[in-house]
Amino acid sequence: ELHGFALKGITPVLTVLKEGLLSGSQDDKEEGARALILVIRLSSAKTLTSGRVVMTIAGPLIRVLGDRYGWNVKVAVLEALVALVKKVGIAAKGFIPQLQTSYLKALGDPNLPVRNQAVIGITELVLLSPRVDPVFNDLHNNIKKNEDSVMRNTLLQALSGVLKSAGERMSDKYKGDLQDTLVALQHTAHEGNRLEAAKCLGTLCTCLSDDQLVSLFETNLLDTSSTSDWGVLQAKSRALLSALNCESEHISSVGLQDHVERAIAAFVSSDRIPVCVNGLECVSEFINQYNCIPSSLIAVIVESFSHTSVDVRQAVCECCNRVSKPTDIFLKAVIPLLLSCSQDKNTAIKAAAEKCLMDRFESGMKEYMSIFDAATTRRLEECFARLRTRKTKNI
Repeated sequence: ELHGFALKGITPVLTVLKEGLLSGSQDDKEEGARALILVIRLSSAKTLTSGRVVMTIAGPLIRVLGDRYGWNVKVAVLEALVALVKKVGIAAKGFIPQLQTSYLKALGDPNLPVRNQAVIGITELVLLSPRVDPVFNDLHNNIKKNEDSVMRNTLLQALSGVLKSAGERMSDKYKGDLQDTLVALQHTAHEGNRLEAAKCLGTLCTCLSDDQLVSLFETNLLDTSSTSDWGVLQAKSRALLSALNCESEHISSVGLQDHVERAIAAFVSSDRIPVCVNGLECVSEFINQYNCIPSSLIAVIVESFSHTSVDVRQAVCECCNRVSKPTDIFLKAVIPLLLSCSQDKNTAIKAAAEKCLMDRFESGMKEYMSIFDAATTRRLEECFARLRTRKTKNI
């Protein structure tokens, strides 16, 4: 915070910047918005909410955003509005309807930087909005009718953000309609849309009741055998990963944990590489969320080390590295395999295995050395010595 702003206020500065925003050239408007961002960051919430300061800042920004200026001006203005809303919070409630309309309109802008800022803006704004159903309804309708996969991706990203921010306040009617659309998008040919929709579906789980959650899992996410379409399985595995990340306790409380474990094992055992890689991400997420390492998941991890795909072998090394609290049984199963991978001819597999081993060493692997046989212990010591030497040389 700039001490002078606290003492004298920011009105004199705002007068100059407001003139630049409303009357200046496009370059002046952009620079004016960027200067406003700096003023907002250097001012306290108390300074910004005194008098009519919020109105003096937001009014010209919204006006400029409504006109046809270049994408760089729009990005700067959107950034300034996001900074203002973050700083003053509920003090911006008088502008919520206008900002909501502006953000939703900007989500359809042909320029990606503008759309990205609009995603950030609507995600922040919905926290303050007293009525969230219109936002979900608007996003849902646009997702359904927009045939442009790039634009739809942005809309799905925005939906993911508002689900995290305000999904619990959405009415059941919109939850059901939204779920149906996201499930249908599992079948879309565009991989980006498929994965973004899957992420939204997983996040939607945070908003569902016990019965709704069980129904979604039993009829869709855990159903790995009713389709041979690998794209659908890829979407389901991605949605399950998102759900585990957001709602693992809820999943466990309704008795789905064992079913999820079996579904993850099925995904990892898939003959399609993208599904298998997603499954391995689910493995580490499951282990970390529930702080347990089932034998069935250790088995599919071990099996993945001998996969013919380079991507899968790299992914399983990364999976092992993500496990935050490995057990003795887990380490005895994977360390010898990681040592073998650390000498693989493929540089991606070798680097992933070496990183996992080095990270394990730095996080206290010495404590576990006694669990290995003499040959494995010797190989580990030689590997750690080699990696330490290389690390020292790089420094």
